[in-house]
Amino acid sequence: LPGRAAPDVVGYFCTHYPVLDGTIRAELGAHRDGAQSTAYIAQGQLMATLFARMARARLQGHERAQPAPSALLARLTAQARPAITISGHNGEVTRALARTVFPGDPEPPVTESELGTSAVAGH
Repeated sequence: LPGRAAPDVVGYFCTHYPVLDGTIRAELGAHRDGAQSTAYIAQGQLMATLFARMARARLQGHERAQPAPSALLARLTAQARPAITISGHNGEVTRALARTVFPGDPEPPVTESELGTSAVAGH
């Protein structure tokens, strides 16, 4: 950034940046005039909103006319296992994290892929 100007917005668009929030804010505050007015955006809510839109678009026309019976839901829930898709090539670290987060489960499949655009048709 030129001079001592502070950014208008800081976006945390990688999973580890929110962990560094305090450090990033302190550094900006110490070295940039006007940093107290900087807005911070974390990917969590942004990605949740994006994926909800994508899911609605992909599931449109596949809605159930009737709710699934309780026995079916119980069976599906018991069998459900996470699958992880990451953008980029950090699979081994992601697998290690998954083993930590889901210690009693079989290791989830991790797919390393360039996910491309986040645009959703019609939005």
